[in-house]
Parts: sequence; C-alpha cells; structure tokens
Amino acid sequence: MSEVNPMGPSKIGRALFAEALKNFNKDRFVLLFPLLAFVINAMAFGGIVVFVILTIPVWVSMGDNSAIYVTVLAVIMAIIASFTHVIVQASVMAAANQRYSGQTPTFSSASKEVGERIGSLSLFGLMEATVGMILRAIRDNLKGVGSLISFIGGLAWAVASYFAIPAILFEGLGPIDAVRRSTEIIKNKWGSALRVNLFAGIAFLLAWIVAVGGIFGGFYIALGDPNNYSQASLVTGFSISGLAILLAFAIGLVQSSVMSYACVAIYRYALGQPLPGFDSSLMANAFKLKKQKFSVI
Repeated sequence: MSEVNPMGPSKIGRALFAEALKNFNKDRFVLLFPLLAFVINAMAFGGIVVFVILTIPVWVSMGDNSAIYVTVLAVIMAIIASFTHVIVQASVMAAANQRYSGQTPTFSSASKEVGERIGSLSLFGLMEATVGMILRAIRDNLKGVGSLISFIGGLAWAVASYFAIPAILFEGLGPIDAVRRSTEIIKNKWGSALRVNLFAGIAFLLAWIVAVGGIFGGFYIALGDPNNYSQASLVTGFSISGLAILLAFAIGLVQSSVMSYACVAIYRYALGQPLPGFDSSLMANAFKLKKQKFSVI
C-alpha cells in the first residue's frame, strides 16, 4: 500500500511560509540590515553621480573612449550592490539560524557571525556581480536571442546558488564549493524551495497590487487631467504615490527577509539539523517531490 501524503503541495508551501513568517516576527530587527544596505547603496550611487559631474570635462574629452569610463563606473556600482545584497542576506540568515538553534539573535550576534565569513561572502558577492554583468552583456549584444539566454542563465544561477550563502555561513565553504553544495541540495530537495517561493509570491501579491495601484492612482490624481490641475490634487496625488512607494519598499524588505528564514529552515532540514516549532511530518512531506507527480498548486 502506497504512502499517502497528508498535505498537498500548496498546503506544504503555505505551512512552510507561515512558520518562517512566525519566526521572522520574533526578530523584526533584521529589517535593519536591508535598510542599512539601502542607505549604503544610495550613498554609493550619489557619490558616483557627484564624481561623474565633477569629472565631466575628463570623460567628454575622451570621445569614443568615454564608454570605457562609463563601463568602469557601472562595474563598481554593480559590485557594491552585489556585495551589500549578499551581506544583507547572510545577516538575516545568520539571525534565522540562531533562532532555529534555540538562541535569541540580535543585530550584534548576526553581524558577528557574518563577520567571521566576510572573506568568502565578499568573493561570492564578486562572483554574483560577475555572473550578472556577463548575462547583461549577452542580453545587450545578442539582441532578441540574448534576452532569452540571459533570462535562462539568470534563472539557472538563481536556482543553483539558492543555498550558497547558508553553505558559506554554516559550513565554512568557499564560494565555488558553496555553489556546488547548493546545487547538490537543490538537485535532491528543490521541491520545497519551489513551493515556498511560489506561495510567498501569492501571499504578497495582494499587497503588491495595492502598492502598485496606489503609485499609479496617486500619479493619476495628481497629473491625470491636464486641464484641471489644482494644488489640492497635486498634494493629494503625490502624497498617495509617496505612501504607496514606501509600502512597496516595506513589502520588499519583509518578503525578502521571510524568504531568508524559509531558506535556512529548508537548508537545516536537508542537513538533518533540528527545527524547533516546525512540524517534522510537514518537513518530511516537503521533500517527497520525486516520489510524487510534480505539482506546485
């Protein structure tokens, strides 16, 4: 008699997401990490803009060679953005792992754990930036087919590197070995990661619709009727759009952080480590995809 899965794939994804959200709610301070990264990236971008303005005579005089100048600045910005992205994810994941280990994480404890792996994490950030720049070069230089290749390559990289940061943080692996480790886990356990990511997208969809609707609705109120502008409509419209942009920013921060908690939970289960608060049968069912007909909803 075949074993019956007591939970359908969609219910498994929902339950995994709910557990990750519950644990994230205990550690809301982790939102400080992406906020800090946003400030750093904004300062870096602002610094580059100021540098470009101050050196206008230089790059104008370079003529056709000015493309090299622009490319160098773009590469610098891409590396900074990739580095901060990796460090933010690692910091949130460090807090998640401490929570799942029965500890009470803090901003300091998570930062300290990340600091111990800063070298490998930095190299992984450089690797991620390099992959991104290669894919953008393919997209820009191969026109239509380049967009398809870039999309497939980006998706393949996202899947292959899904568990790379936990592998660096918690196993002490280097960037290349971490991607190999991630690929190994994904190859055998990818069903649960797919389900929880799918459900997270669905769970936040309504919030995203409200935020995007608010942005465009506000602009319409402010600028929709060129024959009937008024100070009141401008103030009201731009206020609505501004609040909606802040909402979208907050949604992005929360969604990313919750998914980091879910990623660490799946990773810990794959390695046979305890997960307090998670239903053991739930986690077991989450990894039975190869024994079932594939389905995510």
